[in-house]
Amino acid sequence: ASLEDIQKGIAKTRVPGRMEVLTQKNGAKVFIDYAHNGDSLKKLLSVVETHQTGTISLVLGSTGNKGEAAAKTLVLEDHPEIQVFLTADDPNYEDPLAIAEEISSFITRPVEKIADREQAIQLAMATTSKPEDAVIIAGKGADCYQIVNGVKEEYPGDAAIAERYL
Repeated sequence: ASLEDIQKGIAKTRVPGRMEVLTQKNGAKVFIDYAHNGDSLKKLLSVVETHQTGTISLVLGSTGNKGEAAAKTLVLEDHPEIQVFLTADDPNYEDPLAIAEEISSFITRPVEKIADREQAIQLAMATTSKPEDAVIIAGKGADCYQIVNGVKEEYPGDAAIAERYL
């Protein structure tokens, strides 16, 4: 294969849930990644902030019944310029808004709390206006389910939802 063919192939390669990039009609980027803990979220934000210099909105939640919510808040406090949308991410036996309340209790700025993940994604994507802007959708990646009350409920996946609002 020629170098040109390799470059074209790599440019079209997509690994579901791993730093997927979509482009909105206004040119803003939407990044979808499994980042679900403090370390992976920190790395994801670092990459996006290097390439996107406009406003950045972040959609994330925390799994229920695991007590993982607080670890993410330390990262969010280091990025006060990012608009945060807290939402459901496998809430299991917990109320997604209660998880969002727990996360927001550690954050010193206002955040949006929206239980419905699709609605949170739609609202975050509406915050962009130019190619330098970005939306980061973290946590679920390509998972096509939400764990609610111990059951895997069907969920179209973050990329499929984001594509609806491009």
